[in-house]
Amino acid sequence: MATFHPSIMGSDEAYDCEYQIVTACGINYRRYLLDNRILKKIEFEKNFEKIIHLLDLRNPVACQVLGVITLRTGSYFPEHYKNLAIKFSELKYDKTVWKNRINIRKIYLRDFREKVRNHIAGKKSHLIHLQINHDNELKFASIGFTHFIDLFNKKAFNRIKHINLDSCNLSSFPTNILSFQLLESLSLNNNYLDQLPSELATLHYLKSLSIRNNSLQSLPDTFGDLHNLEFLDLTKNNLIELPNSFSKLHSLKKLYLANNPVKNDITLTIKKDFF
Repeated sequence: MATFHPSIMGSDEAYDCEYQIVTACGINYRRYLLDNRILKKIEFEKNFEKIIHLLDLRNPVACQVLGVITLRTGSYFPEHYKNLAIKFSELKYDKTVWKNRINIRKIYLRDFREKVRNHIAGKKSHLIHLQINHDNELKFASIGFTHFIDLFNKKAFNRIKHINLDSCNLSSFPTNILSFQLLESLSLNNNYLDQLPSELATLHYLKSLSIRNNSLQSLPDTFGDLHNLEFLDLTKNNLIELPNSFSKLHSLKKLYLANNPVKNDITLTIKKDFF
């Protein structure tokens, strides 16, 4: 089976395990892929024993995927299976030779282990997703809030091109980000942001912006001034309308708006303008 990405869910084998878990809970997998929130804690916990018997838990990938879905649903994770997930997220159990992505893989595995280790039933959590593809990009990256603050205090503004603050419990946009004027990618997935500052448009080199699973209700009028933006993911927010300046995003190649209450006529206009 193919491995296409160093993230925990970055292989065909991982998706096969996910399929087994989701269908065991009586959920249509195609619907789940459109919005994985349809798998609830109560359904996962009710079918947990059935899932355990379906999966081969001697397989590290199966243990990891079990951990991922436990985190997503905020379910209770029995200690034995929690320890298996932590154990099998050590690099030595990997079958894939990562070559120039081994350090990225280590970051994904460490993030997974920490979140499983600290998991509390009733509290959902999500894994990070980096916008970089090779280890040599890591020297230009800030990953996690502690690392971000450290780089800000060191005034490393001209070195950092990638900032990842996924799952950092942010309720407001960290305006310190605006000091990194050479930023090319910014990821703020799985936080609690309900608005973005108009000054975001001053990040003229920004090519990739991912703000999945937040609480955004609108975008600033200046948003269209991000002229170099190529990738934009706004999935799972509360957006009803988009600013008129959106039509100025002429470099945009990929746009994700699923699971927003955005008006259908706006979506059709976007498709006409960009695609």
